[in-house]
Amino acid sequence: MAGQDEDDDIVTGIVLMRRGENPAVVLKAVHNSIDQLNTSGLPGGVKVVPFYDRTWLIGKTLTTSSRTCWKGRCWSRSCCGSSWETSAPRRSWR
Repeated sequence: MAGQDEDDDIVTGIVLMRRGENPAVVLKAVHNSIDQLNTSGLPGGVKVVPFYDRTWLIGKTLTTSSRTCWKGRCWSRSCCGSSWETSAPRRSWR
């Protein structure tokens, strides 16, 4: 048993994710399970309330990583492409 704010009779739990799993898929499944429990699986007056939700953190991380990879790809193509074009031997075809 634990307490939070003025409530001294709450129960806490932790959801663990297996290594290698897709966080977005796992979080969606957890949210669906919580919704199902809150609508029909628990007695009246009892509900599951997430205390720490990583959904925003995962979304922000994926957005930042995607943007960084995209910028890196554009940068490497512009540098490597321009140096390849200038250093490539010129051949005249007859």
